[in-house]
Amino acid sequence: NYHPVGWFKNGNYSGGGNFSVEKGEMQTVDFHVVPYGELKYSINNVSCFDSNDSLILIRSHQIPNFYYTESTNKSIYLGCFQYNGSIYSQLPMGWHYFEGYHLKNNIKTLFKDSIYITANGFHEWIFNY
Repeated sequence: NYHPVGWFKNGNYSGGGNFSVEKGEMQTVDFHVVPYGELKYSINNVSCFDSNDSLILIRSHQIPNFYYTESTNKSIYLGCFQYNGSIYSQLPMGWHYFEGYHLKNNIKTLFKDSIYITANGFHEWIFNY
């Protein structure tokens, strides 16, 4: 499999697309070659209070902005949410972090978790709240 190459530009990781340098300027490019592994996950509201329950989940990678984008790093799940993953997704090797909170009966509970994806490994993340 071929994977898009990313670079560190102006303090942020960027993936794919064109890389430009102004005429007469110099740019330092820092490439990271990262193997991929597989992850499937399940998220289950195992003690649902009512349809007002909510889960806010924010994902990140050990290299900031490397894999998760602003539009993919935050998920909101409402009510008596149940998802039992059956499909593996390809993710870059390294630490993947999960944090956020869930609300049940107007009680807010914070959480943090992480999983290390190994090269060519198969992993499962199960979150019951």
